[in-house]
Amino acid sequence: MRDGNPSLARKPRASRSRHDDRMSKQDYATPRTFIEACRRRFGPITMDLAAHAGNAMAPAWMGPGAEDGRVDSLQVDWAVLAAALAGEVMWLNPEYKCIRPWAQKCLDTIRRSESARILMLVPNGMGSDWYRDCVHRHAPTLVINGRITFRGESAGYPKDHLLVLWGWAFAGAVDIWPLPPEARSDTHSRSADYLAGRC
Repeated sequence: MRDGNPSLARKPRASRSRHDDRMSKQDYATPRTFIEACRRRFGPITMDLAAHAGNAMAPAWMGPGAEDGRVDSLQVDWAVLAAALAGEVMWLNPEYKCIRPWAQKCLDTIRRSESARILMLVPNGMGSDWYRDCVHRHAPTLVINGRITFRGESAGYPKDHLLVLWGWAFAGAVDIWPLPPEARSDTHSRSADYLAGRC
């Protein structure tokens, strides 16, 4: 209590929750069921632009431990890479603590390469500056309907996700893509109320 005013009394600090732990983790491994759904819809994925040996989603990847030495993907010319891949799809599920450099890199790449095709999976940030500046009116976006449960996790990620389609037509379009049942969280997104649209 300060100056006899109970409203100014210092409140005990809340303990760290499981929600906080999941939000602070940065090396999530995309569930293979979701990747397979992306392959069925968009074609083979041959390059993972932000990975390590334990979570790479494509035969070729860049990140810590990459055999070809390309450990810093942001320093690689993705437009040159796209030309070498001849329009094949690249995957990007970057660290979530700072998405803007990755989104800006994608935008710069599609401006320089007509063959670039990048799928970027990130938490829903449609109200953020990076989305306004880098994605809005530049790339179509799919809002993922259902919470993704990443590999090694026991519950769905605490935020919805976007899949940004860099290099596809209809820039600026927004649509909803329901997760396949096998890729959904076992909790909220599979509930009868959620699937029926009541919550």
